[in-house]
Amino acid sequence: MLMLAVCALGLLVSLSAKAAEGALYCVCTGSGCGNNAIGGDQGDIFGKLSPDVVETKFYSTGKTGWTYMVPDRLRGGGGPRGCYCGDDPCGNGGIGANPLTIHLGLSHQQIADNYGGGEQGNRTGWLCGPYRGTAN
Repeated sequence: MLMLAVCALGLLVSLSAKAAEGALYCVCTGSGCGNNAIGGDQGDIFGKLSPDVVETKFYSTGKTGWTYMVPDRLRGGGGPRGCYCGDDPCGNGGIGANPLTIHLGLSHQQIADNYGGGEQGNRTGWLCGPYRGTAN
């Protein structure tokens, strides 16, 4: 069973076996991300991260704007762009998905046509941005 990683005071508390193998993904769900962590714009996605990298580069100060998880479903790979379905199911005129789903390898046109443009608060529920790869 996949478990969502829980962050408390900058520490990774609960991880699945997949997370330990480097299957964590971070999405900038804040209006911007950083606060002494890797900087990013809303919708930026990093993937294939180890728990150590997540703790030191994305959550070193706690409130950084980054959300991390082991995706329940991951479709595609690489860039240039990707989309994240957060805590609620996505769809409503766009591609349907369960929470904690990430779709990678998308173009601007695919996001406009199938993901409601990918801006936070759009009718489909998807948040999209550049796939920035992994961080070491």
